[in-house]
Amino acid sequence: MIALWIVGAILAGAQETRPTGGLLEAARKMEGRATFGVFIAGKRVGYEVEDQSVILWGGRPALMGVTESLLDITVEGTRNRMATREITINSLEGDGPVVYFSSVSEEEG
Repeated sequence: MIALWIVGAILAGAQETRPTGGLLEAARKMEGRATFGVFIAGKRVGYEVEDQSVILWGGRPALMGVTESLLDITVEGTRNRMATREITINSLEGDGPVVYFSSVSEEEG
């Protein structure tokens, strides 16, 4: 069973996979930053920032997306604060699978 897995891994690694022009081109067009404000009744209660950039991941081009968000509201005198940071890295080979994901959330209130 183990030998079969090793042979399968070697054969899978032997296949040549290069970034396709389509995925790399699309990723380059997506690079940048977008910011959004969150408002309730005209008052800013939070925000979201999205960053997209092409990076090298394991020596190969990949698309990294970082999303940070904050929501800080007071309901009936109780302050509720939620902050989140997510990092997603997609390979720019094949179908562009997710190769890394991280999410950190903090809540108070």
